[in-house]
Amino acid sequence: MRIVAGEWKGRRLLTPPQAHTRPTSGRIREAVFQILGPFFAGGVVLDLFAGSGAVAFEALSRGMERAVLVESSPQALRVIRENARLLGAEGRIHVISRPIEKATDLVVAGGLYDLVYADPPYAYPVDRLAVLFAALAARGALAPHVKIVVERAARSGEEDFARLRDALGGLSGEVRIRRFGDTAVWVVFAEPPSDAPGRP
Repeated sequence: MRIVAGEWKGRRLLTPPQAHTRPTSGRIREAVFQILGPFFAGGVVLDLFAGSGAVAFEALSRGMERAVLVESSPQALRVIRENARLLGAEGRIHVISRPIEKATDLVVAGGLYDLVYADPPYAYPVDRLAVLFAALAARGALAPHVKIVVERAARSGEEDFARLRDALGGLSGEVRIRRFGDTAVWVVFAEPPSDAPGRP
């Protein structure tokens, strides 16, 4: 697996055994980042179910300033830290080594997120992810112009995406859904209310 674009374009990333993670393919990652920007002028990315950290490192390579990665697999955590070392990115990442459902307070405290990327196992209950999304929205952890990306199985994607949007308080803005084989990708470009403060 390699980083697709930006500062570290072409750099190879280590990956954990696939029994422990379901990595986002390079093709999907490239397509999603083209939709998102494809480059950023700073900001913070939250990478949920981080696996190798490929999404977070791709976002950093494309201009994000800092990344918060949530992962519970010991094998994947070792890979994330080694990838950060190889890229010289140790000072730009914060790793939360807990399952998502036990990490809410730490995730909310991690910053004001400009990009949230969730790539859970297809069997992961969407209601658990919805609890975290609701906390992020209710506790002010999402930037006014946040971009949110969720990967789900294509067969259940639209129903799951509707549940997550409800959890976000009916977040308004542009929504795009793309399908790549058995994967559906939901991308939301938030539209802040007129009285929302901008980033300092």
